[in-house]
Amino acid sequence: MFYLTQASEIQAIITGLASRQILWLDTEVADYDTPFPKLSLIQVLAEPKDLAGDSVYILDVFKQPDIVRYFITQIMANAKIEKVFHNSSFDLKYLGGIQAQNITCTLKIARKISRDRLLTSDLKLKTLAKELCNFTHVDVEEGRSDWGRRPLSQKQLDYAKMDTVYLAQVHLCLNSWVESNGQLSLEYEMPDGLDNSQNLTLPIETETFVNQLPDSTPKSLKEKCQQLIILSQRKIDLKKYATQLDGFTSRQEKITNAVREIQPLIIALKAFRQRSTINFDLNQKLDNLLNFITYTEENFRKNPEWILDNNNFKGNIFTSSVESLRNTLRQNLCQAWKSYLTQHVPSTNKEMLEIFAGLESLRPIIQTICLLDRQIQEVEFPKNSEDFDRVDKLIEELRQSLESLSSDKIPEDVQKFLKAATHEGATIDLLTPEVKQWLIQHRLANSLRIRLT
Repeated sequence: MFYLTQASEIQAIITGLASRQILWLDTEVADYDTPFPKLSLIQVLAEPKDLAGDSVYILDVFKQPDIVRYFITQIMANAKIEKVFHNSSFDLKYLGGIQAQNITCTLKIARKISRDRLLTSDLKLKTLAKELCNFTHVDVEEGRSDWGRRPLSQKQLDYAKMDTVYLAQVHLCLNSWVESNGQLSLEYEMPDGLDNSQNLTLPIETETFVNQLPDSTPKSLKEKCQQLIILSQRKIDLKKYATQLDGFTSRQEKITNAVREIQPLIIALKAFRQRSTINFDLNQKLDNLLNFITYTEENFRKNPEWILDNNNFKGNIFTSSVESLRNTLRQNLCQAWKSYLTQHVPSTNKEMLEIFAGLESLRPIIQTICLLDRQIQEVEFPKNSEDFDRVDKLIEELRQSLESLSSDKIPEDVQKFLKAATHEGATIDLLTPEVKQWLIQHRLANSLRIRLT
């Protein structure tokens, strides 16, 4: 077992695993029984012959969202790698969702074969490991432990590593069973005389219907009846969901639009933080919003009708929360950008620039300064790191242009006088006869005022 906690180590392992053809995966989730679960561990096994878990990688990704995203892009979204889970719908909530490609679920395989054919008590991973693969001393208690605490106990780590070992062996056993016995087909041919174009409605429960079949009915036929009833009920459910499509769509759009509106501001916030130019913390607000979206998605997957109940999905509260977060982000980013400009942009006195523009030799550089200053001031705030670099480049060009005003064509005393006039104002002692003569010569004398003190 390799238990990794450092981001650099985990990233290196993920890069290496990306070349594998098949991986057996599991996750452990902190606060899984609350509205705000958090991914704690990702367990990976690449050697199916390992029965002791010696080669299992346990990636501690608790509070490391960047590493989780890297795992999703390198492993989960890689269609060349087969990823095996047990009850994959649960794990995929934390590992990319619809981004995930080439997923195999041993629970789905087991369901298609059926519990009766496998001769197991149920289809849980630990049950299949014990009753199908003959593992002993299988720990079923540690899964309910606190996966958010650190450090993790040795019992927790042992539990986590063995899950992927069980998974790989169950996967191999199920594949072997299918090869030997043939996979159960869910297709059912309608008996002669029964018009399958008509809707099938079953007013009684599955178990009641099956129990009413004569004892002489073959077991395989009973199983097909059960599957037929399930499929029929599924069809009824889908029809019901179709009539409620507008409700689903409107709520989906609310969530999608929220992510679309917030994401650019988050990218901008990241760019500011990279330069250590912002000191406010919105992690709590962001976490609350993201947890709400995750909680909604989880309940929607379990029961799509959940999202239609206004007591469950409080659309107005969600919308106001998104708007509040967006406004707070924008306000803080604008304030941080204003402070950044104050510290980094050299001051320009527009009145003095207009005076300088009267000098033909300085007119081109004055035009450049005005253009650069206008381009900088038009930026509400940088939207990303590239935008930040672009504005920083404009600021540097502005600084260099202002410095170039100290041209050799202007006498040193005149430069000193003009620079003082550009800032706090020039005092009368700086107005030497040579400076006065130069100002008169260039028709600038009437454009300046002198401080007596």
